[in-house]
Formats: sequence, structure tokens, C-alpha cells
Amino acid sequence: MPRKRHGGNKSKDGNVVGDVESLEEKLKECIDNMSGKSSAARLASLKSIHHCFSRHYLPAILENWKVTFADNLDRSIRKCTQNELELCIHLATLLALQLGTDSCSLLSKMMSVMRNNLTDNNKLPKLRCLCATSLALCTFAAVEELEDISDVIQTLGNVWTQAKPVSTCATSVPVFCAAVSSWAILLTQLPAPHLKDTLKNYLPRLSAYLESSAVDVRVATGETLALIYELARNVYGSAFYAENHQYVLSVMQEMSVASEKCQTKRDRRVQRSSFRDIYAALKVSD
Repeated sequence: MPRKRHGGNKSKDGNVVGDVESLEEKLKECIDNMSGKSSAARLASLKSIHHCFSRHYLPAILENWKVTFADNLDRSIRKCTQNELELCIHLATLLALQLGTDSCSLLSKMMSVMRNNLTDNNKLPKLRCLCATSLALCTFAAVEELEDISDVIQTLGNVWTQAKPVSTCATSVPVFCAAVSSWAILLTQLPAPHLKDTLKNYLPRLSAYLESSAVDVRVATGETLALIYELARNVYGSAFYAENHQYVLSVMQEMSVASEKCQTKRDRRVQRSSFRDIYAALKVSD
């Protein structure tokens, strides 16, 4: 669904300019209240800003307050609750999507917070998943330096490779899925030589997760492999094949019809439908 631009909605009297000015005043007030002493007031402000940035594309307005907003965001995480931290991470992502590369320098502290929480095994899986997705989106939208992009790719790769390929424990499943999907998104930002090196280092390890005991891990792995094949063949041409291509193809074919590893009807349905599409995509390019 396309984002709503700040000039797109008229008030009842048709005063678009008045609507924009009113929205800007409310946004400024909420940004100021982000640094308040009351936790309830801070949380309300964060929610209001999140609602605003989720519904409206406001780069022109945000340009006037971006430094103050980023500073208040950094201050908020020093004294925030779990709910506030999650909202701050969401807002950092929205800042990147609103301003693109203009937000890169403003996001350095928040991206460090995301990275630290993502790589901390003692943090809740929900928070780690959020940090994986947000870190990737911020990098995708705001970061231009190849070295910085590669660094985030490595961080995400280190996270998903921590999971055991076969007997993936329940708490590792959502973190693996979020990390590997986020990792795959950033591969699209790599130039050909760097992509080739990354695939050489990671493809064999990634393929091993097709044998996981968790259906969500198997599906996330299959989807990531399909994206990698499409990306690699766009870069290197139809001659690209992974070293274990025949193994990957045979496992995916088996997954598309078999369900021995699935314990529930839902798992069987998800695995078969997902791998039918994934196998068909790889088979077409075979």
C-alpha cells in the first residue's frame, strides 16, 4: 500500500495547508515530550509519533526536527522500559524510511543499540527479532558505505549460524528466521565480487538448515535460497550454480511432496505449499 503524503488528505473545509501546519505542530509537541520525566508521557509521545510516521510520508517536515528527534530518541533509550525501547527501535526504522541516506549519521547510536540487543542471547527472542529486522531496514534505506553494509551482513550471519541446523530449539526459531531473512535483504546491496565471496562462505551452511526439525526454519531457508539464486543469476547469469545445487534441488523436491518431519496439519500445509513454489522457481532456472 503506498504511503500517504502529507498533502494528500484535505480537512472538511478543504484547507490542506492548515492540516499540514496542524500536523507539524502536533509532531513538534510530541518530539519535545519524548524527553519528559514521566514514563507514561514519553510512551504516549512515542506512540503518537509512530502513528504519524506510519501513516504519512513527511520528509519535508521531519527535516526541520530530525536532529532534535534523533537526540531525543537516543536519550529515550537510556531510561526506557521494554515497551519504550521497542517503540524507539520502530521509530528509528521509520526515520530511515522517511529520510533515507540523510538519516545515516543520526542513526548510528540506535543501530548500535539494535546490534547489541540482537547479538545478546539473554535478550527476549521478540526483541532480538525486532532488532534484526530494524537493523537490516535501517541499513538498506540509510547506509551507503559498502564496509558498513558488509559489517551488518556479517553480524546477521553470525546470529543465524548460531542455531543448530538439525535440532533447532524453539527459542532459536524466530531469531533464526528474522536474522536470515534480514541478512538476505542486504545481499541485494552487494556488488558482484563481494556477493560471490559472501555466497561462497555462507551457502553450504545455509543449505544445512533445510534439515532442521522446525518447519519455519526450513521454509525461511528455502525462501532465502530462492532469493539468493535469483539474485546470483541476475548478477552472474544463468550459469550460476551452488556447489551443492543438486542436493538442494532434491531436498526441496522432497519437501514439496513429503511431510515426515511435520507434526501438525498446519506444518504439513505450510511446508508443501511453500516448497512447491520454491522448488518450481529453482527448477525453472535449473
